[in-house]
Amino acid sequence: MLGYVPEYMNNVALTAGAITSYGILVSTNGTTFTEATSGSWAADGKMKIATFGPVAARYVRLEARAFNGRNAAATEITVGARR
Repeated sequence: MLGYVPEYMNNVALTAGAITSYGILVSTNGTTFTEATSGSWAADGKMKIATFGPVAARYVRLEARAFNGRNAAATEITVGARR
């Protein structure tokens, strides 16, 4: 799973920069990436979760395919197993 928290400033969630369409890519060598999952999220300040099946990976990439405003932004990104 990958958890993503949009940008916060002074404990207030910002929707500018919120990722609304994403791809999660994984790699064992940091050079060749394959897509583990993709999807869309609401443009709000709540934590987002992307789940996908078990994969062997050393590197995980969050690709922002669409977002609010001029740039994608994040306060926190977490990767791990959802148990």
